[in-house]
Amino acid sequence: MSHAPPVPPPLPPNTKPFVPRNISVESKNGGYSWFGNGVHQLIVKVFPNGFKQASVYTALCSLASDESGLRGTQVPTFRASFKQISERTGCSRDAAINWIKDLKQQGFIKIKHAPRGAENREQNQYTLASLYSVEEFQRELREKSDGKTNH
Repeated sequence: MSHAPPVPPPLPPNTKPFVPRNISVESKNGGYSWFGNGVHQLIVKVFPNGFKQASVYTALCSLASDESGLRGTQVPTFRASFKQISERTGCSRDAAINWIKDLKQQGFIKIKHAPRGAENREQNQYTLASLYSVEEFQRELREKSDGKTNH
């Protein structure tokens, strides 16, 4: 005797069924942002309340994705303003700047600062580090810290 699987109840009127993500379609319709689980786990491990830095990193991944779409290839290096980053993060400009500094100090990103000046409106250049690079950077920080405490 075989049992048929239960039939789900009908959807309420004007409700659309859940459709899983299709990255191949999304990449043709404006791109998608890839945030590796390893990097996310490391951000949360390195920073207490790491959701703040993770939200900025997510915004940076999204901006890199936008740049990748313009170039037709994946790129880890791109230019962005603090305004763009804070808008994508949903925080103030000052908060975004502080969390960007945190990410830089811990090796998650590299920043090539644009020259300052009222006439220069060039944006900073950001590079997202690979998980391997961040892990190596963290290891070196620990070694330096251990060396200071052992002396």
